[in-house]
Amino acid sequence: MTIIKVDLETGDLSIFDSTVTDGDDLSAQAGVGRFGAYGLQLEIDDQAELKAYIETDDDTLHPALATGVEFWMREYFKIDSAYAMGSEDNHQLHEINSRTAPANLFDIRLSYDAASDGKYRLSTRYQGDAADWLGGSYTTGPILEKGQWYCLEWHWKRSSADNANDAELDLWIDNALIQHIDSIDIWEGGNGVGSVRIRTKNLDVGTSGKLYFDDLVISDEGRIYPLKRNLLTGCLGGLIR
Repeated sequence: MTIIKVDLETGDLSIFDSTVTDGDDLSAQAGVGRFGAYGLQLEIDDQAELKAYIETDDDTLHPALATGVEFWMREYFKIDSAYAMGSEDNHQLHEINSRTAPANLFDIRLSYDAASDGKYRLSTRYQGDAADWLGGSYTTGPILEKGQWYCLEWHWKRSSADNANDAELDLWIDNALIQHIDSIDIWEGGNGVGSVRIRTKNLDVGTSGKLYFDDLVISDEGRIYPLKRNLLTGCLGGLIR
């Protein structure tokens, strides 16, 4: 089933369970969405973290997310044409946290390969038993052009038992699988997801500009797939499979 669909057409952030906006640097803005009238805008003008959380709150909020073992998340993402990353070569965009410590499970990071080709890429990682981040490469994968919308889909599955090594992690961009990680141990006491976060973590001095998100959906029924647009009517309908 669809656990949550982030609808920003209210023109505010009320769909999220908690936010850290640093003034109005994180906001629902008219005219910046991929499909509707509003989209989520993150304006980075300092090193302050911007956060928008979907939380489970001890099963009372989104209980399927709190107790389930496998989920898919789809969203649309754009890097503004004026965006620039500082000397640090990557920063966090998303984070999935467990309901028990250690909290971090998976994340998605935006990277900038200044030393090689000066391009932006995405990668996903998981946190190992030693609380170290594993699995992601910042210099491989498809290039993201600034000023262009991309459909991201993220799949995560925690282990069936402690030390089972059957957890999985996948990342698609525009319906193309760019990363698959399996045979890993993500158990954390068998507890479900504590929060799904949009988060600009690890910002470096010199990073500035805007990032945009739209149409975020979380489901436990399988692939969500990109939306497709009718070329004759311009209306959205159906899925690209």
